[in-house]
Amino acid sequence: MSAKTKKQLVLRFDGANGPIYPSDGATGEPETGIAVVDNDRYLAMLNLECGLNILAYLGAIDGSANAPSEALLELKNEILDGIRLIKALLDELNDGTFEVVDLVTPELV
Repeated sequence: MSAKTKKQLVLRFDGANGPIYPSDGATGEPETGIAVVDNDRYLAMLNLECGLNILAYLGAIDGSANAPSEALLELKNEILDGIRLIKALLDELNDGTFEVVDLVTPELV
């Protein structure tokens, strides 16, 4: 399969639905149309957890100029760790039919 026919799986800085786009915000279950991704329960759990961390991070930034920098750094690192885990699992699941586009990591580094 050529690179031109691969589906793009986008990771976005989205706390409401999780980084895998699109996903169900309540369950974290990906809704990408890629069966091997959409049916993986561990991936859904990682996606939900990472989305909650993104929400907490955005809330801490928006909610107070006095947010402790240590707390923000901890949340940022948890998000980056979650993205690394998600990307590693996606690499394992990838049968060559999709490519991962990470828009989260550039937001945080």
